[in-house]
Amino acid sequence: MRCAHPLLSGFSIAFVVAFGARAGELAPPVGPVAPTMKDLDTVEPRIPIGPDTTPGNATNTYHIDQSGSYYLTGNLAGESGKNGIGINADNVTIDLNGFSLVGASDSLDGIAVLGSPSGLALKVSNGNLRHWEHGVFSASFFCLSSEFEDLYVSECRSDGIRGGFNCRVSRCVSLFNAGSGVDVLNGAIVSDCIVMGLHDGTVLADGISTGSDSLVIRCRSSDNTASGIVVGLRSVVRDCVATGNDWRGVYSFGQMVLERCEATFNGYEGIRTGDASIVSDCTALANTENGITAGDSVVLSGCRMSSNGLLGLQAGVDAHIEACVANDNGSQGFWIGSKGLITGCRASFNGLQGIVGGASAAAPSGLGCSIIDCIAEGNGTVGVLAPGGSTVRGSLGQGNGTDGFISSGETRFVDCAAISNGQRGFATNASVLEGCSSSSNGAEGYSVGSTSRVVRCVSRVDRGTGFEANQDSSFEACKAANTLADGTTGSGDGFNVRYDCTFISCEATGCAGAGFEGIGQVTYETCRATENQDIGFKLGFGGDNGAFILNDCVANMNSGGGVFIEDPFNSGVSGSIVRSCAIGENSLSGLVVPEGASVLDCVVSANSVHGIVTTGQGVTIARCTVDKNGDRGISAFSRTKINGCTIRINGNHGIYADNQCHIIDNMVTDNGDGVGTEAGIRVFEGCRIEGNAITQNGGHGVTMDDNRNVVVRNTFALNGGPQLNDVNGNNQNALPPTGAAVAGPWDNISH
Repeated sequence: MRCAHPLLSGFSIAFVVAFGARAGELAPPVGPVAPTMKDLDTVEPRIPIGPDTTPGNATNTYHIDQSGSYYLTGNLAGESGKNGIGINADNVTIDLNGFSLVGASDSLDGIAVLGSPSGLALKVSNGNLRHWEHGVFSASFFCLSSEFEDLYVSECRSDGIRGGFNCRVSRCVSLFNAGSGVDVLNGAIVSDCIVMGLHDGTVLADGISTGSDSLVIRCRSSDNTASGIVVGLRSVVRDCVATGNDWRGVYSFGQMVLERCEATFNGYEGIRTGDASIVSDCTALANTENGITAGDSVVLSGCRMSSNGLLGLQAGVDAHIEACVANDNGSQGFWIGSKGLITGCRASFNGLQGIVGGASAAAPSGLGCSIIDCIAEGNGTVGVLAPGGSTVRGSLGQGNGTDGFISSGETRFVDCAAISNGQRGFATNASVLEGCSSSSNGAEGYSVGSTSRVVRCVSRVDRGTGFEANQDSSFEACKAANTLADGTTGSGDGFNVRYDCTFISCEATGCAGAGFEGIGQVTYETCRATENQDIGFKLGFGGDNGAFILNDCVANMNSGGGVFIEDPFNSGVSGSIVRSCAIGENSLSGLVVPEGASVLDCVVSANSVHGIVTTGQGVTIARCTVDKNGDRGISAFSRTKINGCTIRINGNHGIYADNQCHIIDNMVTDNGDGVGTEAGIRVFEGCRIEGNAITQNGGHGVTMDDNRNVVVRNTFALNGGPQLNDVNGNNQNALPPTGAAVAGPWDNISH
């Protein structure tokens, strides 16, 4: 037995006593009791859907012809040839209350807007519809501002949900319908929906389809027989996934905005947009053809296109592509149209080219594009393929199957690098290259065609020629180092050019071939060729030759000789000039020049064989220092003029000259080793030897092997043999006895 607490009991009694007199009569009032609460229809004025409230007719199981709020009280079974619920009214709200509308095999639509009034502001929510022609059908042009929320629509013979203008579809699931999962007109909002198609290919149907000016957000559409998401002009698709559709993942025929979406494993393209679209932070993965196909004047940023069957991204003219990645696609990574800009992008391991610019059929060729701060690596053929008129800046082409960078011409390459590509680093024509580097490529570092300008560029360890060019190209402050010879791809020359090219302050060092090789009318200013395995400057070999000019150049420690200019007998061109050059410590001869050349103010020293060799007539050698060479100082062909030179300490003759040479005002000293018959000067027929100082040579002062030589006004001293050795005795000379007090004006002097 439970007893009340004594304190509580006392308090209760006191309360009743104290306040009982004030409470009034406790007896009920006379008469019936009237209700004091509102009925449910007043609190929530909704109408149950049923035969009494919404009676059907010949085409509808239930029929609504008045505005109002309706709710379903149980499951609805479809009838043959009828809609589940037909609507002929505006401003109708239907709450399915979690119940199901299940159609028969030949039922019409689950919920259908029938006509005028046409369903303005219709709202349907919270239920299941399956096995109908359409789950919800409200596609009349007059059916405006409908809302469909929290519906599960499946296995319909056509569309799951079909709405009109300004329709809103939220949190709906539409599965395995033969038509579209959600199909709405202009101005729609579709959010937080899931759509999955039949994927059987019998009917082409999109997952989510909207008209113009629509928004699709946070939706997933998959396995549809056409595209996953299709929107009209000026629409926005955001935070959506389209995967496994037979056609495209996301598609718009016009301008659109696409943000943070994924399009994966679709049977054609991942994403396709119209002109002037904006696409950002999207992913296109493993689609059968292109990852993203975009129209003209599009802007794409932060997108990733990976493992697609063809291109990662294809865009039209005037495209702006920024901070995107395209990798492992079947053909090209990026393909953008003329006048486009691609910046901060990466294209890697694509089947063909990494980046292709300016290739749109919709625009005239040669309008170019801009490729800025991009990386193209490991692609099957070319890293970057740019059209004529392009600018490529700050970009890297590395490890590509053929070339790092290619352009058809008139392209500007600035601060780019080509590394370890299968063939060439840069291949172009009529272009400008500034501040670029090429290294470890399988063929030429730079193949720049005609009329190109190359400034401050470097080639290192390229397996072929470092720089290769045709006519009218110029090089300034460029360097080729350690190029490698390859019998199939190149000679290993540092620079190899043809016709009317110019070099200023360039350097070739450690190359497997020649430092500089040129054919026809090439000028070299302040250039250096050092430690190359062939000739330092190898000019005129293998083609029609012209006049070569070398000013202030250096050729040191080259294995094949310092400077060798081929004799231009075939072309008939003469006039090469070698001026103020330093040529030393080369294996073989220091300087070899052809007919008509001029060698002025040069230092030719410590070469293994001869210092200077002339191979043709009419050469001028003036004011040169030729010393410490292993064999002859100067070995001259006919009609050479040697004037004002210092020829000393050479291993054999100081000057060895053929017929009709002029040897005037030179210092010829300390030549020969004193063992053989080396002379300071040795000549053949018809030479003039005048005003020379011929001293301390190992053999004769002057040896004349033939007739009609003139030897006058020379000074002889301390030579190892006779001062004059006139072999035939038929030369004009005047040599007074040693120590003669008086000499004539044309006499030679012997001390």
